[in-house]
Amino acid sequence: MSSGFSYPQPRFQSSIYNPAFYLSLDSSGYLTYDYAQTLYLSKGDYRMTYLSGVVPGTASIRCALVLGASGSISGVSSLSATNLTGTLQTESQPNITSLGSLSGLSISGNLSFSGSSRSISKTGASSYIDAREYRQIGTIFLTSIPTSLSLNNLSTSGDISCSGVINGILAYGNQSAITTVGSLTEVGINSTSTNEYFSITGSGWDFLIGSYTRMMTLTGSNTTPVQFQIQVHNGNRATTANASWIGNITNNDLRFGVNNSTSIPT
Repeated sequence: MSSGFSYPQPRFQSSIYNPAFYLSLDSSGYLTYDYAQTLYLSKGDYRMTYLSGVVPGTASIRCALVLGASGSISGVSSLSATNLTGTLQTESQPNITSLGSLSGLSISGNLSFSGSSRSISKTGASSYIDAREYRQIGTIFLTSIPTSLSLNNLSTSGDISCSGVINGILAYGNQSAITTVGSLTEVGINSTSTNEYFSITGSGWDFLIGSYTRMMTLTGSNTTPVQFQIQVHNGNRATTANASWIGNITNNDLRFGVNNSTSIPT
């Protein structure tokens, strides 16, 4: 059944929104009213200012998220994503609690750990930490030696090798197993050699035999060796009876020689 009349379709002038009204008769002869709306979205006529609450470049709660003119966005309180790709530049992050696996890490500033005890672990046979030095309770441990090094104290449980020259005056403790000493210009024992190549000075009451200080002992390699000794009296030189002694401390002859043969001193 036809309604018998026609009507114009009302329109509202908008570049993105067009409501439409429709009148029709149903199968029972009742006049019905239909309302439809169409939303046109295209690159040319779509304007975000028509959507309430959306500010390009700024995140608003329960509103669409639109980048600003420079491609940036601000005001996001939290962001959850499966993957973030590309090169990300971030400002200082004061509270990063954990990081996943990193293929590499480059730090231009300092790396510090708070608390009384922290550790850095390395895994894998090829893993390593490359550093010139690290400190533990004020002690510096070197992992590689630079071209120059200035230290107050140096200790090591391994070997120290030097292919160059060690300069300066070295004070060292008892050396129980020095096997070889290279060429020396002079040697001083408990003294500084100034007018001779070899100088020995006694030390108080050490190495005394009676009133004499045993300055040097020369011992053969036999199981029952001959022993030669030089002794100097420990008393005042003003006492003419004080003297030096040179000879064998074993029951062996003391011989002098000339031209590699025995000679009696004259």
